[in-house]
Amino acid sequence: TTEFSLIQVYCGNNWGTAILLNEEKGIFVTNSHVIINRNNDALFLGDSVYSAGFSLFSKECQPSPTISKGCISQNNPYMLRTTCCVHPGASGGAILDDDGALLGIIVCNTKLHEHNTVYPRVNMAIPFSVVEKVIFKYIQNGGKYVNFNANSN
Repeated sequence: TTEFSLIQVYCGNNWGTAILLNEEKGIFVTNSHVIINRNNDALFLGDSVYSAGFSLFSKECQPSPTISKGCISQNNPYMLRTTCCVHPGASGGAILDDDGALLGIIVCNTKLHEHNTVYPRVNMAIPFSVVEKVIFKYIQNGGKYVNFNANSN
């Protein structure tokens, strides 16, 4: 179930969400600041989706993830936007379709480098298709470091 595919990750007093990718090897994925596969091209504006993550509250107050329903509001090769309710702490969590397939990894904030401006709570996700190859390469090579470059094939 979704609840058992997510964990809350702590770094000091901060936390985020990680997604279980390989139970046997114990491999999770999360964002650096704290996936059944589906082609991103098959997603359409208005498609129903769910966000799942540990937002707002620590594990003492929130022992299970918050799940919110929304729809795809924007779909680009390197970014999904949804109308799901996403709060701080959910970064690293999952965007799922109606069947529970992983569509994306939640990133709540974006930064425009040319203006050095951060925009919080934009309800974005990195499409799983962007990170899928590097994650499975990491699993196949026994958990050794894999360099991730979104521009490489």
